[in-house]
Amino acid sequence: MSTHLRLLVMFIISAGAPVASYFIPSTVGAVVFMTGLGFLLSLNPTDLSMVFRCGVARHRVGSRCEAFPGNSGYWFRWKECLLCIAVLGMALLEAGLLHRYASSSQVSRSSAQTVVGYVLMVLLSILWLLRETQSIYIFGIFRNPFYPKDIQAVSVLFDKQSKLLKIGAVRWILLTLVSPLVMVAFLALDSSLHRLHSVSVSIGFSRAFRTVWQNTENALLETVVVSAVHMVSNTDCWWNRSLDTGLRLLMVGIMRDRLVQFLTKVQFAVTVLLASWTEKKQHRKLTTTLCVLNAIFAPLVLIIIVVSTVLSSPLLPLFTLPVFLVGFPRPVQSWPGAVGTAACVCTDTVFYQQMVPRLTSALQTAMAAGSLGLLVPGSHYLGRFEDRLIWIMILECGYTYCCINVKVYTETNG
Repeated sequence: MSTHLRLLVMFIISAGAPVASYFIPSTVGAVVFMTGLGFLLSLNPTDLSMVFRCGVARHRVGSRCEAFPGNSGYWFRWKECLLCIAVLGMALLEAGLLHRYASSSQVSRSSAQTVVGYVLMVLLSILWLLRETQSIYIFGIFRNPFYPKDIQAVSVLFDKQSKLLKIGAVRWILLTLVSPLVMVAFLALDSSLHRLHSVSVSIGFSRAFRTVWQNTENALLETVVVSAVHMVSNTDCWWNRSLDTGLRLLMVGIMRDRLVQFLTKVQFAVTVLLASWTEKKQHRKLTTTLCVLNAIFAPLVLIIIVVSTVLSSPLLPLFTLPVFLVGFPRPVQSWPGAVGTAACVCTDTVFYQQMVPRLTSALQTAMAAGSLGLLVPGSHYLGRFEDRLIWIMILECGYTYCCINVKVYTETNG
């Protein structure tokens, strides 16, 4: 659970990272420091503390570890820790060696960074294709031939599911192990790091080295965009002359976030308009007039959507009508209280208690394979099994972990 103390500590450490890197005299030390701290900040501190407490408790005589009741869960957590330690060691070694020994010639460093940029483009294409194979419809249009058409033939279903899981395992390896290390190499080879004692360089690269691990898919897209623009643009243009790579990545990240919000809100506005026109339950006497007015004043509606996107505020349909206003800015996601504080105990409680382990395992497999798409904090998913309905909300994502909140909806007695 994300407590106020944890959030305060994470904020202080995150804000202190660029300040500390600014005062480190050695550029190699600064690069290694930003790489290591960015990796550590992308991990889940709750899991690390639980593993540590469990390890200490198991060495005490007659004590038990309540966090991991079985040996399999305990060793699974320790395997995750060993994997993180190995990846951290490789990242630190790679960043330090590349920055130290690739700095002899400006030409060789630029050419090596260009080669790494091409590798990142290939990785982005492969990961995008592998993620599309996990969905029912490729590009949202074509039926996926690898996805089972029905569940009548159990053997065919299991065979296709096993193939999709193998594809998902390849995607997980490329996304979790290969892509971050390649992006660290791209950043370590950048010439801007040799003039590290600059506020813009410290802020931009501290953010870049953390995003590599915190949000690998978005960081990969941003790095590919920056690398492609640098290849095709003139070296004397403002983008390449006045901005270092860290600030370019920061600006591309902001533009990517606002563009995604804009497209999502346009889709939402169109959905509300079509639903109010086609759905009988939502069709009112003023619906036709409002739809005509929206078509006439389309530029004004577009301006409202743009303002909502710039402010990162919700787009509010007034009383569910196709009349759109800019909502009050609010947090994208919110942490609920402790587990069970708002629970309603009923006859279905036992069913959901028995369902939780299987649901967790299925969600872990789907998230690792990419079946749920891009995991973004604040996203919501609805799950249904017969007459059971659950609401899943993504609370926090990082390197190899994702915190979710699951709410169950039951029928009213009325």
